[in-house]
Amino acid sequence: FVRALEEWRKRHKLKKMILLGHSLGGYLSFAYAERYPERVEHLIMASPAGLVPMPAGWEEKVRKKLPSHFHCLLTTVTFAWTHGVTPGSFVRWLGPFGPGFVRKAVTARFGANSPPTGRRTGDFAEGTSPPKDLEALSEYYYHNLI
Repeated sequence: FVRALEEWRKRHKLKKMILLGHSLGGYLSFAYAERYPERVEHLIMASPAGLVPMPAGWEEKVRKKLPSHFHCLLTTVTFAWTHGVTPGSFVRWLGPFGPGFVRKAVTARFGANSPPTGRRTGDFAEGTSPPKDLEALSEYYYHNLI
């Protein structure tokens, strides 16, 4: 990757670049900046890859803080993650229900606050739909997951 990016830079006659890397792109951008620091004006790392192992006993500490009805969920999610199930593979597994699932998750996380409680909600009044920016964000997330 580093060699390919350097060839691209030369082909476009760029003296210096501003690199933004997200996830694995963060790791690869760092690798390029490490090899060619004189060619990188700024390096922006957005949630770069490179997870460190969880400390011993982390699961038990989390479990103690969770209500008991969440213990099964934690066990299931931990098992799935250690066996290669990712958010993307889960959404792909949902097939035609994937876009709706992602839309509800995005709306629940970023949607309008419900007035009485101040909590975020994924539900809109009957006959209405999420604002256009939430639709665009939902599509963006869905297409990045699949």
